[in-house]
Amino acid sequence: SIAIFFCATSIVAASSSSGHGQHLDRHKKKKKKKIALITLALPWLFGPYQSQMHQLSLLLNDSKADADGDEIEYDIYWSSLSQPTPMGVYDTYNELRPHVRTTVRPPADFPLDHITFLGIPEEMGGLLSVGKLNALQHEYGFDCVITLMDIGKMAPSDEALNVPVLAWVPLHSKTVSTTSVDYWILRMYHGVAGLAPSGAKAIEDAVGEKMEFDGVAKGSLATATALRDMFGRTQVDFIPHIFDRKAISASADVGLELLKDHSVAEADSKLTTSPLVNRGQESTLEPGHSRSLFGEGRKDDFVVLLQGGNYEKEDRKGWDTSFQAYARFYESLDDPSGVHLLI
Repeated sequence: SIAIFFCATSIVAASSSSGHGQHLDRHKKKKKKKIALITLALPWLFGPYQSQMHQLSLLLNDSKADADGDEIEYDIYWSSLSQPTPMGVYDTYNELRPHVRTTVRPPADFPLDHITFLGIPEEMGGLLSVGKLNALQHEYGFDCVITLMDIGKMAPSDEALNVPVLAWVPLHSKTVSTTSVDYWILRMYHGVAGLAPSGAKAIEDAVGEKMEFDGVAKGSLATATALRDMFGRTQVDFIPHIFDRKAISASADVGLELLKDHSVAEADSKLTTSPLVNRGQESTLEPGHSRSLFGEGRKDDFVVLLQGGNYEKEDRKGWDTSFQAYARFYESLDDPSGVHLLI
């Protein structure tokens, strides 16, 4: 969490540097910066990206100083790619609500007072591009953009971004090939934050400022600089997922209580205040069923959950590895009768 705060602060500070006289003025100044946070959905809706971007917004809202030690205040703006809304600034959820295609309202105690919502019309949503980001920056005048989404949600382009953009991304492959679309997308950003150490290293090796250029003669600074400008110009770091342990624990306590008398679908509907979808319910998830995982006789069982969409050729979510790991774990036990795999 602290790393994310400093990474975002540094980029915003860099975007406002004028260069002249900066080191002569030792007095603290009060700065106000506009940051646009762009992800797929609204902050209170289901999903780790929305959750951790909201956590980041709270960190930025509590910040008091930037990298120079000056006092700083952030205007925090939120845009949702999957929730198209007319262009405009919405100061509150109540202003945004008539334009949102969802019946899920934020919980009563969900902190939103520090966020201003920005409209992204349908024709600008979905797949982002440099042109769209530049148009949004021109319309709203923010100083920095932080995106949190899969790499493929951005289109490659030879245009230049008019505003510093930090991309917080997962990498679903071992390396980043220079012939891949991901490579040409990642090299457009001013900064990239990998969600895993291995991903950050692979991105750094491909487009990072510290990448090595084999074959460049010693002392050939011009050649090295030209290559670096062409291929390695992105600041890369590892910044993991954020999650609130206390909130997860509290939700689990409430959910387990609900599951005593309700199915998983019913409990989910009550927890998210969303409509109950009437669809086939797996018997292992129904309270009272002989195969239910939530029966009284199952308290000592150990359940491994695999959940996620696998729609990429690189085996997104690592399903094959997870199956093999579960099989090894199961076969290593003297008595595996209480161990289950829930997919």
